[in-house]
Amino acid sequence: ELPEERTVISVSPYTWENVKYKLNEATNEIAENVAGSFVQYPIKLAWAITVHKSQGLTFDKAIIDIGDAFAPGQAYVALSRLRSLKGLVLTSHLRETGLQQDQNIHYFSSTKQPTDVLTQQISLESYDFIRTYLLAAFDLNLVRYYMKEHVETFDKSEAKSTKQRYDGWTMDLYKDFQKITVTADSFVNQLKNLFAQQTEHTLFNVSKRVDAALKYFNPLVKEVSDKLLAQIETVKEEKGIKTYLTELLELEILVYEQLKKMHKSKALLKAMIDGKEFSKADTDALLNVSERNEQLQKAIQLKGQVLKVKSVVEKKKKEPKVDTKLVSFELYEQGKTLEEIAKERGFSVGTIEGHLAYYVSTQQIDVTKLVKPNKIKNISDAVESQKTKSMATIRDFLGKDYSFGEIKLVLASLFPSEE
Repeated sequence: ELPEERTVISVSPYTWENVKYKLNEATNEIAENVAGSFVQYPIKLAWAITVHKSQGLTFDKAIIDIGDAFAPGQAYVALSRLRSLKGLVLTSHLRETGLQQDQNIHYFSSTKQPTDVLTQQISLESYDFIRTYLLAAFDLNLVRYYMKEHVETFDKSEAKSTKQRYDGWTMDLYKDFQKITVTADSFVNQLKNLFAQQTEHTLFNVSKRVDAALKYFNPLVKEVSDKLLAQIETVKEEKGIKTYLTELLELEILVYEQLKKMHKSKALLKAMIDGKEFSKADTDALLNVSERNEQLQKAIQLKGQVLKVKSVVEKKKKEPKVDTKLVSFELYEQGKTLEEIAKERGFSVGTIEGHLAYYVSTQQIDVTKLVKPNKIKNISDAVESQKTKSMATIRDFLGKDYSFGEIKLVLASLFPSEE
């Protein structure tokens, strides 16, 4: 009860949970486990904080002193913490000097590409993504490579290794998978030809071929997965076999993940055609996840022990991220045109121009090599006369004969320190 206002505030107990996370060794996924909980009335002391510290918080009421705001955006952050003006109390006047604009944000907003260009870029990148994902989903050569590596480990006499007794079984499995890979390679080439057409019907035609391919490959790849799991059950009670079991399980996980990727590629393509979003829940619904988890849990149980497995992909060292603009620059240095670079990399010419704009700003590329002299002059004059760096404004002024890429390249040459 608040004596001054003669009001009563009702407070109910609240439960907090201590959640711990553990790696599921069978699925390589993170599982949640509630280790404990405690119940208490949600009452705590109120404290004064700085504007910077308040970022990300929301209040119903606050007493704010921003009379001496000194950083760009500081006044905005303070005032926007409240849900409404009803809870705002200002202890000092807000000075005009406290309303500063960050020059970096101003430059970004004035040079960013317009929405229609970004929308077109998203469409192109989405097309390239689904193409890359589909080709990878039906490319079985990585699995075949690791299966061949497994075959080559059978290099001891049967007397020295229990595993060696299964040399023939392993070779038969590898030969069967090789046949599947040959057919998959042929289908991947079909996909490449379909995507190369780039018509309004391309994705629809690809979708029909993917449906047919999945019906063909699904039982074949699933059979390989089932054979590996059956082999694990066959040999798991034998002695001196733990390393072999781990190899089989790692290989089976790789095969199954490739199968999962095939199903996911079909669902992603359908979502893209229908204009819908695709979530993890959609991925889990593609295959029977509960049945899969039961199979793995059974496979990793070994006489009171649990096999610890890492996929062969996880074992590879993480490759450094490629600087995409540097790749474009190196191709340019080899004497290739913007159109040739765009075709080779699967990007639009505008994207390549954006990459090279960085090297124009660092004076590693002369802008006259990329933009005609008369256009450079006209764009430069437009910047001066319109008093702006906005690419959209400059293009509206000059007309559609000037691309956003050309304008960006000239701006990079005029304002190198800002690129």
